[in-house]
Amino acid sequence: MEKLVDFLSQISLLHWVLSILACLIPCLILIFGFIRWLLRKELRLYKGLRRPIIILRPINSRGEKIPGTEMDSEIELLKGNELLNIDSTIPSYRDFDPSLSNGIVVIGYHSDMTGLGDLLQVLRNMRAPLVVYTFGENVNAIKKEDKEQLATYPFTTYANFQLTLINQIFATAASFPFRGK
Repeated sequence: MEKLVDFLSQISLLHWVLSILACLIPCLILIFGFIRWLLRKELRLYKGLRRPIIILRPINSRGEKIPGTEMDSEIELLKGNELLNIDSTIPSYRDFDPSLSNGIVVIGYHSDMTGLGDLLQVLRNMRAPLVVYTFGENVNAIKKEDKEQLATYPFTTYANFQLTLINQIFATAASFPFRGK
């Protein structure tokens, strides 16, 4: 023990400082690397949540709004969550311009709606995730041919109640990469 004390007493202050720095620098590099990784992940999540969420209402073959499919309460619920960027200005898929954004598309599903194939083609070109929202009398009532069409698009998910709509939007925003600004 005395030899150790003698050795330590003979080491100069410069040696002590250099020894401490030799231990401290790798620790700081690791800490800053972890902080950088964590901030990048959080920034990716924030960008994903701030991407536009485009809500499209169903229309019939004459291009008219289907009664009872306004989705006003759902839009207000989503807008009430201040983390999401809701764009409800587009009345139907026919007015949807894919060059406007790289967001998440939510379509209110109704069994009398038309144009699902056209919408899927637009979405294929922009590779945007699609949330199919069945609501009201149409909860889980997707026609067989529409279900087959939706199955051809790999970025489709379903929601049948307001809570599952919010959950699907958050899950998609957190997990589907956003390639926008």
